[in-house]
Amino acid sequence: MIEMIDIGLVDAIAYRIEGKITEKEIKTILAIFKKKIKKSQLPLG
Repeated sequence: MIEMIDIGLVDAIAYRIEGKITEKEIKTILAIFKKKIKKSQLPLG
């Protein structure tokens, strides 16, 4: 399981991985992270 965690900072993304995760879960959470980054206009690297 992979879970996005709200740590109370606008310009931060935190996550927790527990046990095994599937490729579908990875792709889903990365898409959510990209949307969050784009919305807050954080640099992607």
